[in-house]
Amino acid sequence: MDKGKNLEDFYNIFPWDSEPESESGKAYYEFTGKMMELALPPEVLKGIKKKNLDILEVCAGAGFGGVALGEYLKKKGFRVKLLMTDLRADALEHAQKFAKRKGLEAEVKVMDALQLKNLKQKFDVVLFWGLSTPHFNPHELLRVFSSFAHLLKRGGFFIMDEADRRGSIFLKTGYKFALGEEKGGRFVMSFHTGYNPYTGMFRRRYVSPDGSNFVQEIYLWGIAEVSAMLSIFFKKVKLLDISAHYIIVSQNPFTGISPEDIKEPVIERLK
Repeated sequence: MDKGKNLEDFYNIFPWDSEPESESGKAYYEFTGKMMELALPPEVLKGIKKKNLDILEVCAGAGFGGVALGEYLKKKGFRVKLLMTDLRADALEHAQKFAKRKGLEAEVKVMDALQLKNLKQKFDVVLFWGLSTPHFNPHELLRVFSSFAHLLKRGGFFIMDEADRRGSIFLKTGYKFALGEEKGGRFVMSFHTGYNPYTGMFRRRYVSPDGSNFVQEIYLWGIAEVSAMLSIFFKKVKLLDISAHYIIVSQNPFTGISPEDIKEPVIERLK
């Protein structure tokens, strides 16, 4: 299966902010800019002695996170070089144009987050923005977090946003075997079709009104386990709670565990 094509097809029907120039996209970009100022407030920026910063955004999509962070840092007097990676070539094309409109120096690279070891440089800020964790099962997310730790320069920052899906979905609303979702005039229905106990992934089929349909596997992460996993790879992990939208800022990486060290268990089915 072509993972990139599958994600492109999925986000073409899923109601998600993907157009920076749309009304909802502009609102989301403004919100993201405010979140970046909370993640790296002016008093923290004063402690950064260098003026040239290399930023990596992983699972960048249309680039809302990376561009918002780059624009914020540029306004604070930093010169920013931005690299955005994603599996979706079409999203990265929009992201690069968006960055250019904001006056940022930006490159894009089609890359699986599980292959970040192939990057040959390190970064002052690594960004994981846009609630991307559901695309990864626990073993995969551990590998991604390990890669982030290895990609960070000394004194650098890892920043991500997250939601507490266990609380919001299982406790407040209940898991829905059939669910309709709408945003920005886009509507989609999804149906539960399976669950893998070895990965913890829920399998859902998403169907748009025109009949287009795609299967996605998702992991419903909670904030507690995500922040706990980060503490394996970073000495300092700070959790910001902004009305149940969470930002996690991590520093001082541990690099003793490489992505290749994290292996899935051997499964033995007994009768």
